[in-house]
Amino acid sequence: RQAWQAVMVAAVREIRPDVVVVDHDLPADPTVLGSRYVLAFGASRVTAEAAADLLAARAPAAGPNDHVKWVS
Repeated sequence: RQAWQAVMVAAVREIRPDVVVVDHDLPADPTVLGSRYVLAFGASRVTAEAAADLLAARAPAAGPNDHVKWVS
């Protein structure tokens, strides 16, 4: 992660403690992710759609979303 990304997530978390972080790479440091996050395991359209579907509690847009994991 870039240092500015951790700073940005921390700033958002101060304003919105209920924020859910979507991580599209290898899992970040838990202090950056916080307690509510989604691991998408890749920065592709498919994983972004699967994460959005998961957060919106919809059925997957196309195919299984085995590569997206909800952590709470």
